Amino acid sequence: MTGTGKVYGNVRARSVTVEGYLNGTIAAVDVILASTAVFTGEIVAERIQIDFGANVEGLLKATAKDTA
Repeated sequence: MTGTGKVYGNVRARSVTVEGYLNGTIAAVDVILASTAVFTGEIVAERIQIDFGANVEGLLKATAKDTA
């Protein structure tokens, strides 16, 4: 999602990069919150990257990769 984008809702994908505003839930393998991101909600992912300057409020859950 670009720096001018706004999302109100849930996002489910393999990889998610947020550069704009997102209010909701992200379920993914990889999540990147860029320095311009404003995020409110919940993230469930294997890998979560939060760049310096990102505004984050909510719950973060880093899940282990399923090796079964």
